[in-house]
Amino acid sequence: MSSDRLGAPLRIVGDDARVNPHVRPPLRTATLLAVTLLVAGCASTPTPTPTPVPTAAPSPAPTPAPSAVPAPSATAGPSATAAPSAVPTQSAVPTADPFAGVLPLRDDLKLPVGDIAIAPQSPRGMAMGVAMPFDLGHCGLYSPVDLDGSLWEPVGGVDPRGGPIDTDPEIGQLINGTPGEVLLVTADRLDWRATQAPRVVVVFQRLPGERTYPGCM
Repeated sequence: MSSDRLGAPLRIVGDDARVNPHVRPPLRTATLLAVTLLVAGCASTPTPTPTPVPTAAPSPAPTPAPSAVPAPSATAGPSATAAPSAVPTQSAVPTADPFAGVLPLRDDLKLPVGDIAIAPQSPRGMAMGVAMPFDLGHCGLYSPVDLDGSLWEPVGGVDPRGGPIDTDPEIGQLINGTPGEVLLVTADRLDWRATQAPRVVVVFQRLPGERTYPGCM
């Protein structure tokens, strides 16, 4: 049997117990109920286990490269010698034979060994590749050819057509005084050309010093 006063405590009588909707449960009881429900909820829900994150292994510290040891600088002094150059000098470079293909003179036109020794008297400094006037002496090829500080010996020749010198007019130009011109082809080759017909060409080779000539000069 319930009380008629508002807020009176619930009284249970047999099976006819009723809850007064106007009765507020005590605060301690409500708090205890909430904690109990919270604990029950936590106990029923499993806590997820965190997945371990793989940790990257630390990279090994780079090994410093050995520092380059500077080469000792060359010290100029009395004992220092210059390294030989890899570039060949001009004398080491092979050159073509300047007399290749030159037709030899006939035996009766070659300069014989004589009894009169002649030394060169001309100055050096003749321009290479520049033609200049020069006449054979009155004995032709038997007369000395003194040019560019050297005597020159005839070693070959050709006619105007490039063939051998064998006709009388061609031979006559080489045994007499004949006007012509000379051209320094290389340091050791000198070409003489007659300026009158039949315009033969004679090739001379430089001699190292004096030479003996026959009496006809």
